[in-house]
Amino acid sequence: MAPEVLTPMPKRRAAGITLIELLIVITVVAILAVAMIPAMDPQYQDQVDSAARIVASDLDYARSLAVTNASTYCVTFDAANNRYILEHGNVLKPSLDALPKSPFGHPDDPATQRIVRLDELPRLGVPARIDQVVRVGGTLEPATSVEFQPSGGTTDNRPTVVVLTTGQGADKRRCLVVVNPVTGLASVGEDVNRLAAMIPNDALAAVDALGR
Repeated sequence: MAPEVLTPMPKRRAAGITLIELLIVITVVAILAVAMIPAMDPQYQDQVDSAARIVASDLDYARSLAVTNASTYCVTFDAANNRYILEHGNVLKPSLDALPKSPFGHPDDPATQRIVRLDELPRLGVPARIDQVVRVGGTLEPATSVEFQPSGGTTDNRPTVVVLTTGQGADKRRCLVVVNPVTGLASVGEDVNRLAAMIPNDALAAVDALGR
């Protein structure tokens, strides 16, 4: 009887993936990630909204200082340098000129100023910018500052609108910060209709066009 010939069994592939396959996966993921970066640009709206909330918070802080210290405090917007500056505004109370220290301030900033530089805020991508600041009455008038009284309201009886923008062209996004002249409180919203309670009806369309 002829001896039985044993056919070698095919080798089974080890479980898992090879190094080459892993490198291929990593390469594909990297290509997809690069391709998705332009699609993430709509996050510009999140960036400008966050900056607007910071501006509103700082305006509310200036208002709280005015109420607490029974004095006037002013926030001046420097659009050219994309920053704003908080200062005490009553020359009759010089003891209040030195402001509470901010953990985000520069060591070289004067003690009488709290300077917020929007270019240096934590962010992803391009920073939000101060597009313009206006007073809203029968017409829109350019403004550079908001001053708060001991009552909490502003020294001007018209709403103040701070327009922040980011991005360019089709990627441009904006957000508005509106300061109520009576209460001094700042509200944030991209949709001007949400802020209609503070803005005269005949000025809504003009305000809605700001920063477009």
